[in-house]
Amino acid sequence: MQLSKEIKRVEILLAIVSILTFAANVYNLKFSGEAFIMLILSVATFYMFSGFILFSNNNNDNNADSKVENESKTGSILAIATGLMTAIMIVGILFKSQQWPSFEKIILFSLVGLGLLSILGCFVYRNQKSFLFGSFLKRTGILIGFGLFFSWLPNDAILDYKYRNYPAYLNALKLQKADPGDEEKTNNLFIEIRKMRQDLEK
Repeated sequence: MQLSKEIKRVEILLAIVSILTFAANVYNLKFSGEAFIMLILSVATFYMFSGFILFSNNNNDNNADSKVENESKTGSILAIATGLMTAIMIVGILFKSQQWPSFEKIILFSLVGLGLLSILGCFVYRNQKSFLFGSFLKRTGILIGFGLFFSWLPNDAILDYKYRNYPAYLNALKLQKADPGDEEKTNNLFIEIRKMRQDLEK
């Protein structure tokens, strides 16, 4: 299907741009943080609405076969669920990269979900091995790999590298995270944020 091919091209383009934007964000380039957040949310939305096409085999011409038709219906439900779980994982990766709360639970939930859906896909597409191994499992395997990488990545690794030239800000941030109710630590963090922004604007 032409639509399926076009969506796959968009997927590849979004993946490349996401990796480049993530690298720019890690190197703390101007406006890269805002661009990364907006792009990742766009990618999550893309998978949520395009999962039906990306994770299902819509190229089957044997619709007269009732068995294939039933597999197609089950595959459609599986594809929608996989697309939704992929979107959740991408949001979890965004949360991890920004050190927002609950990122561990989001990534773990999506990893378990994608793992179970991959196993289910082996049964649903057992008679369509070219699609199963050439598209479905390859795509879910890559996604699970990304999820595992970010899950195992130390919590402060991205921040430590991104702000390696601003140790005072990093220290203030970690102290405030350890005791968010401390007003003095929160004020010190805001002071360091202002200093860092002034330095970045030079």
